[in-house]
Amino acid sequence: MAGTLLLGVFVVAAAVGGPRLLLSARWVEDAPGWGICAWQALTFAITSAVVLFALTVGAHDLSRHYGVPVLALAVGVAVLVRIGWAIGTTLHRSRRRRLQQLQSLALVGIEHPDGYVVVEHPVSLVYCLPGRPHRVVVTRGALDSLSDHELRVVLAHERAHLRVRHDIAVGLSAALARAFGGVRVFRTAHEQVARLVELQADDAATLAADRRALATALMQVSDSVGHARAMRLTREALPRRRRHGVAVGVAALALVAAPLALVLTPGVGAAGRDCCPAAVARLDVR
Repeated sequence: MAGTLLLGVFVVAAAVGGPRLLLSARWVEDAPGWGICAWQALTFAITSAVVLFALTVGAHDLSRHYGVPVLALAVGVAVLVRIGWAIGTTLHRSRRRRLQQLQSLALVGIEHPDGYVVVEHPVSLVYCLPGRPHRVVVTRGALDSLSDHELRVVLAHERAHLRVRHDIAVGLSAALARAFGGVRVFRTAHEQVARLVELQADDAATLAADRRALATALMQVSDSVGHARAMRLTREALPRRRRHGVAVGVAALALVAAPLALVLTPGVGAAGRDCCPAAVARLDVR
C-alpha cells in the first residue's frame, strides 16, 4: 500500500502547490505555449493519480477478500466513465454550436476574397470557427473601425488559433473542469488555458513592429480582458525564453509519468526482496 499512500500525497501536493507555482511564474505569460503544456500536464497527472489511487485501493482489497465488491474500485471506474462522458458531452456541444453558426453564416455571411466571412453587424467583432471547414468571421463594424494593417494582424491572430488548434486545448480543459465539478485546480486550469491561448495567438500574429497595431485593434474589438492583453502588447517586446522549453517539456513528462511510477516503484522493490537467496547461492557456487 506504500504506492497508494504516495499517490494520495501526490494528488494533494499537485492540486494545492501546482496552481500556486504556475500562477506566480513569469515565464508562463512570456512563453504561453509552454504554459498551456504545463497546465495540461498538471491536470492530466492529477486525473491519472486519482484514478490509479482508487483502482489500486480496490485491487488491494480484492486480492485480500477474493471478489468482495470494493467501493474504491467502483469510484475509480466511475471517474473514468465521468471523464469520458464529460469529454463526449463537451465535443458534442461544441460541434452542435459550430454547425449552428455555420448554418447562420451560410444565410447572412458574405465570402471575402481575402479568406474571411463578412457579417453585416454594427458591433466590432472578429472571431474564428475551428474544425472543417473552418471560418474567420469579421463584422462590418470591425471593417469600419480597423485600418487595413490592423485587420491583417487581427486576422493573423485568428488564423493562429486555427493553425494550432487551440479549440482542442480549451475543450479538453473544459471537459476536465466539467468532470470534476467544483474542484478548484481544474477550474483554474481551464481559465488559464483559455487566457494563454489568446496570448499565444497574439505572439504568433505579431512581429516586434506589429505589436502596437494589434494592441490598438484589441482595444476596438475586445472586452476588458482584451484590453489587458493590449497593455501586455504595448510593453517592451516580450523575451522569447526558449531556454524554458526543454526544462518545461522534461518537467511536464516527469509530472505525467509520476503517478504510474509511484504505483510501480514499491512493486519493483518488493519483487527484488522476494528473490530466492538459495538460488542465488547455488549460482555463486557454480
